[in-house]
Parts: sequence; structure tokens; C-alpha cells
Amino acid sequence: MIFWSPPTFQKIIMKNRIINFIYILLRAILIALLLLLPLIKTLELFENKQLNKIKLNIAYTKGEVIRTFYSKFQCVEVIYYVKQKPFKADRVLGFDDNLYIQYYKVMYDSTKPEEARILTEEPLFKGTDNIDSTLADVIQIEDGNFIRYEYSIAGIIYKKFQKYFNVSNFKIGQKVKCFYVKESPQNAILDYPNFKTNQNYLNEQN
Repeated sequence: MIFWSPPTFQKIIMKNRIINFIYILLRAILIALLLLLPLIKTLELFENKQLNKIKLNIAYTKGEVIRTFYSKFQCVEVIYYVKQKPFKADRVLGFDDNLYIQYYKVMYDSTKPEEARILTEEPLFKGTDNIDSTLADVIQIEDGNFIRYEYSIAGIIYKKFQKYFNVSNFKIGQKVKCFYVKESPQNAILDYPNFKTNQNYLNEQN
């Protein structure tokens, strides 16, 4: 015969501690989100203001990735040259996890070359890379124009996030073309409208 016994005092205390911990954790997450959203909005406004200034005297070049780092978000820093003078720029990558990328197209103000913006939507391979292509499947679409796709090389499946110009024309399961480095297939870029033009320009500069 099984007899019911009231919960012990220690169990009640433990249960209350767990409930309090969950409450504090959820409250902390909520506060973090409330603080983070204005920061993201401020960052977007700053980038848009900077972009409008650059467009008045727009010029383009290539930027070589010199490091990736975390500063509240995952970021990338590049070095680029204007009239043989070096400049540096950085930008938030967001979901983008393609840390093997070595170059990005850079847009800058021709009258103030230090004012620049890394075009993270336009990544590039190293000019000497041995590149091939394959079909990939879109497996995820995120706010901010991010696409996650997967592709298979020699029986190994790779999954990557990439920022894109506009994801409105994509859908889950869609077949898309991606390029990759034969010697390191994890290094891949989803095809985008200016990819070949940008890559040819980079190749000419190497």
C-alpha cells in the first residue's frame, strides 16, 4: 500500500528557488532584448547616414579580411588601399558565418577614403583560389536578408549562412548555385548578381 506524504520543507524551498531562478533568467533575457533592440536600430541609422554620404562620391575597391572578432555581434575587419595608402574598415556580420572568406567588395568616399563600407553581401574568393560550383538547397531564411544553405561535396554536407541583397525571391527547399574552393569546400559563396564581375576584378588585381 502506497501512502501519500506531504512534500518536505526542503523540497518546497528547492522548488521555490527553481521558480525564482527561472523568473530572474527570463527577466534578464527580456531586459537584454529591450536594451539590444535600440542599439541595433541606432547602428542601422548610423550606417544609413554613412552610406548616404559615401554615395555622393562613390568609388569601389577590394578589402582583404585581416580579422574577425566579437563586439556584441560577430564582426569583420578589412584593409583596403586607395592610391597605395592603406585604410581599415569593419562591419557587423550578423548571422553570416563564412569566416573563410578572404575578401569583400568595399565602397568608399573618393574624397574621404577613410569613409567606407564593407559590402558583406558581396564576398569574394582569393584570386588564386581553384573555384568550382555546385547546387545547394536553401534551408533557412532569416530577417536581415540572411540565407542558410547546404551543399554536398564528396559525400560531406556543408551548411552556411550568408547575407544576401534581397531574400524575398527565395523559399525553403529552393535550389541555388554556390561556388566553393576545391581544396577547402567549406569555403563557399552563394551566387549573387555581381559575383563574376567582382571576382574577375579581384583576379585582375592579384
